[in-house]
Amino acid sequence: MHCLDHVGLPRLLLVYFVLTPLTTDLKKLYINRSSLDGLDSSFLLPSLDTLALVKVILPDAGFGPQNFPSLRHFTYDDYDGLDVMATRTIASFSTQLDSLLLIQDLVSDLFEHHPSFPCHLLLVDYLYRYYTDFPMNEARTRQVRLNIGDIADVDWDSERAIGAMTHFAARLEDTTVYPHLHTVYLPLLDRVKDDERPLEVHQAVDRLILACRNRKIEVVHEEQPTGILAETQLSEEFMRRMTKERIEREASNGM
Repeated sequence: MHCLDHVGLPRLLLVYFVLTPLTTDLKKLYINRSSLDGLDSSFLLPSLDTLALVKVILPDAGFGPQNFPSLRHFTYDDYDGLDVMATRTIASFSTQLDSLLLIQDLVSDLFEHHPSFPCHLLLVDYLYRYYTDFPMNEARTRQVRLNIGDIADVDWDSERAIGAMTHFAARLEDTTVYPHLHTVYLPLLDRVKDDERPLEVHQAVDRLILACRNRKIEVVHEEQPTGILAETQLSEEFMRRMTKERIEREASNGM
């Protein structure tokens, strides 16, 4: 695993690092706040399986299967939204990816430009601090991660976390909302329901889990991201499940 975080580092140094022969067998790459616009179309990481980009400027032509022919898991995060290169890059991998993780705002951008993108590949990341912006009725949403932040952080906003869980539970209690949602990813229970948390946190978690249960929506508990860092954004459980599904699908098709 390699993680690049080169704020202020000259672009040529980053390009040299990425193109060194030592990276030809690279399986996972996480890049934060960097510019890759100097890379040309011949750039190749043939064994790369997992790629996470946070606030990264892409090359003029974007990326595609010719650059990462083995890519299976991808996440991209940019609070300025998806530009043309990012949407083109994501769409180009649609036939080879096992999983894609995007925050809620970027999902809207993706479907606006590529409405036929396969929904089953996508885990939508709902950020608790912006819960009032959760989509009202997202017919394409199959899987959601309710990201309530780093609970261990001293700046963790418990009131907003309570608001997010209560808000989302109320949405799910309306059976016309999220008609195709089948899985919700939540934090580990012992992290949010320990004795140090306010009673209101426990109640919000219980209400959300009950709302899911009443809709027969599966709840998956796992560690959640720590900050906005490429190396923590991916959902390991979602990736594992989606890869398993793809392998089973190929086996049933005799591939």
